[in-house]
Amino acid sequence: LEGDAVYLNLQHDYLISFFQRFSNRIESNWNYPVKAAQRNEFGVLLLKIIVTREGKLVDVELLETSGYDALDYEAIQAVYRAAPFGPITKHWQHDQMKIYAHFQYTLSDRYIFGQ
Repeated sequence: LEGDAVYLNLQHDYLISFFQRFSNRIESNWNYPVKAAQRNEFGVLLLKIIVTREGKLVDVELLETSGYDALDYEAIQAVYRAAPFGPITKHWQHDQMKIYAHFQYTLSDRYIFGQ
């Protein structure tokens, strides 16, 4: 990815603090829908999340579905509930950041990861 777009990845040296805060806030607001788990629904979805330099949420877009509306909806809502995320490091040179993040639901847990 180029410009203001990045995959959620805790290996970015100067973004690690922001990404940890970002991930932690989302994970604390993200649930596995009970009815979806009871129906054995699981999968991976990809979101594009746009935030300002100050960490305010601009937009969330579903790029790849998990195949289940309830799972997709819950991941999107978790991002909205988690915002704002706090400022991005001063080393980030753009006004916004486009973060691509995979949300994985398994019947035993859930995970957020980049590429």
